[in-house]
Amino acid sequence: KTEQYRAIQRKNYHILLRMLDSLEFLGTTSGEQVRFHPQVLDFGGLCADVVRRVQGVGDQAGCAVTLEQRSGNLLVRGEERMLRRLLYQLLSNAIRAAGDGGRVLLRLESREKRWVRLTVSDSGEGFSPTQLARAFDPARGNDPLAEGEWGLGLGISICRIVAEKHGGRIA
Repeated sequence: KTEQYRAIQRKNYHILLRMLDSLEFLGTTSGEQVRFHPQVLDFGGLCADVVRRVQGVGDQAGCAVTLEQRSGNLLVRGEERMLRRLLYQLLSNAIRAAGDGGRVLLRLESREKRWVRLTVSDSGEGFSPTQLARAFDPARGNDPLAEGEWGLGLGISICRIVAEKHGGRIA
């Protein structure tokens, strides 16, 4: 029984740390204090590294996580720490949505030699129209996947901020 309580405490501790980290990130980006030092990055290599690291979490959740990379220039100018955060958040959401026996795919492709398109798809149910309409509103904290025990619902909003800081968009 004691070990069960410790496991619950550890889980709640990590959830609390993620929440605090998300709130701090949103506070610094809204105050424009976030350090943004872009450099040329191998985005394909970065994505491969993140997928490799996330596959263990996917395995524990009973979910296959794969990377599909189309040919082309995948060098980008960006902030590695922020891009990793975006990738981890999107893949984490996809694993949660896909569930046991599900599949998650991260697809990369070069677009018009100036853009890289990143697509994360999963075999889950998807968002309802109501959930989708409120998914990107950080003021309401309404990340549809955060409903219940997962957190404050800021993950998708953070992904949008990171994408926009890099001159991109999320849809």
